[in-house]
Amino acid sequence: MNALDDLDVKVYHQGGVVLSAATACLPFLVALAESGDTAVRTYALEVAGRLAAEAARVPARAVDDAWPAAWEAALPRLLGLAGDPCVEVRRELPSALAGSGAGQDRIIEVLRGRWRDEEDRATRLAIVQAVGELAGGCGIEILPETLLWLRELRRHPDRQIRLTAVKALADAPGSHRPGTDLDVLVEAVNDDVDVWNDLWGRPSPETADEYGGRAASLLGWIDRTLGEDVTARTDLCLTFLRHDDEDRRIGAAQNAATVVGEWRSAEERLLPALAERTTDPVGAVRAYAVHVLAAVPEYGGDPAADLLAERLDDDRRISRYGDARVADIAVWGLAWRKDPRCLPRLVEHLTSARPAFDSTEVHGPGGVYTLDLPSIHKVLSPLRDHAEALLPVIRDRLRTGGPLCRGLTRVMADWGAVAAPAVPELVDGLGGETHVEVLEALGAIGPAATDAVPALERLLHRPRGLPEWAARRNKVLLPWAYWKITGTPAPAVAVAADAAPADLPVHDLPRLAELGHHVAFLADRLRPLLRDRDDWTRTRAAAALHRLTGDPAEAAPVLRSAACELARERPLPVHRAALRHLRDMPPEAAEACHWALREVLASGRRHRVNGGWRGIAEDRETRFLAHTLLTAAY
Repeated sequence: MNALDDLDVKVYHQGGVVLSAATACLPFLVALAESGDTAVRTYALEVAGRLAAEAARVPARAVDDAWPAAWEAALPRLLGLAGDPCVEVRRELPSALAGSGAGQDRIIEVLRGRWRDEEDRATRLAIVQAVGELAGGCGIEILPETLLWLRELRRHPDRQIRLTAVKALADAPGSHRPGTDLDVLVEAVNDDVDVWNDLWGRPSPETADEYGGRAASLLGWIDRTLGEDVTARTDLCLTFLRHDDEDRRIGAAQNAATVVGEWRSAEERLLPALAERTTDPVGAVRAYAVHVLAAVPEYGGDPAADLLAERLDDDRRISRYGDARVADIAVWGLAWRKDPRCLPRLVEHLTSARPAFDSTEVHGPGGVYTLDLPSIHKVLSPLRDHAEALLPVIRDRLRTGGPLCRGLTRVMADWGAVAAPAVPELVDGLGGETHVEVLEALGAIGPAATDAVPALERLLHRPRGLPEWAARRNKVLLPWAYWKITGTPAPAVAVAADAAPADLPVHDLPRLAELGHHVAFLADRLRPLLRDRDDWTRTRAAAALHRLTGDPAEAAPVLRSAACELARERPLPVHRAALRHLRDMPPEAAEACHWALREVLASGRRHRVNGGWRGIAEDRETRFLAHTLLTAAY
């Protein structure tokens, strides 16, 4: 087994290419599959199947020229295992063959022939599932008969076979919508689902409290099968959120979080149901319910805030890893609602040796909803009105140092002038790991940060050694912060005069442009950047040019072009930035992209890159900006 593990890593690893080594290994994998060692046989089939599926998935240029012939030679030997005496081999074989990009007709005929004699229930499920995956590549001669067979299986006495037939039809050509068979799917989940353990393995007892067992994973599989059918996915969640079985409620809560994370249109039906589950006796269900409520701060008003407040003492761990609790989710949710009931717990976090919120910004794929918490920066930023209660402990934390300092310094930048009491602690951070963030915070505080001027003047005359990236940004941020505090533009003007835009951090071009007429000469240097290949460079140069000239004529087309990408379901962060900059222009500047903004607001889908709470936040900001721009025009 260890040798096969090593082989798997070296010839497959994460896929993307099928090399000559895979071609050379294939006959040996087939020979192992035909051998007598059960564990080795199934693993050899699994590796061979992954290679075959990858060869069918990637472009032909990424596949070794000799692979197709090698797979063609191996296929008869593999098909000969369909009636193997070993049930584990028979269970694994359909999955290994399902991704084949060649010989689909032969494979389907052999699998369907085996179906008639197969007595093992799990193998039958595997056969049905594989036939659905293979149907898309089979010939017109057998496709109608194959689809008819799958449709007939939806009336099979075995509920799990009916479920698998629905999944197979969704995979096969013919545009079958599995949501039309929702009753079949629900009946299968309500039935005994242990047979799936024979195909997928038994769920780990160590993770059951967190992710649920077999029924929960089956619900997740069905949710992915339903795909774009948000109505059916919502109905499935609502059916099982109130189920008597805790495993099925865990699966339903996970699915509900995923659906809300992907579709804003699902909020109306799912958020009330999740609100009911914030008091569920099962910790994982509570965690998902409270998390989603926290991520949608505009939902529910005072009643939803009260539900979150009731969980402030909920000590249930979110995960086996880390020390975060359901109570911490509630603190975040109340903070985003600017509810003062979060303040005592936040003070505790800021004085704790192991706070639940740190400075790390976690990003994740759009189709996954995880229970990670926002950073301390994201949690505290909305609480400017409560700065008086929080600043003493924030200042203490800045004095003692540690990983929270970067996030807390960003909070000071977001709070602006009200963070002025923390200027001494911020000044102490100059030249350290948070140097860049400190300059941003001091500039945001503005004239109220006068006590920082001597330290800034020393740095202007005798710069400290900084890492390259920090030194690059320091070139702009240091004179910019000095100007924001003192009103003296000379150092920043000198930097702008001495360097071409290519030598300055593109991120900080709009800050230089804040100096307005003092750096009017930059306009001619910015115009070529409007045609740069990089999206961020074009967008920031356009924003800077508008700030300098006050004329949107040249900058607005660049920003409108970026904004229109939102309607093409490419919601990148740079496109939201374009909307922010358009908001600073006269209303007519955005008129040519109003059609895209209307599509954004009309769509039920989230406009986001990330998953989880971050994706919901990205969508909320996008919709807010689109609404603001359209409202300003009328």
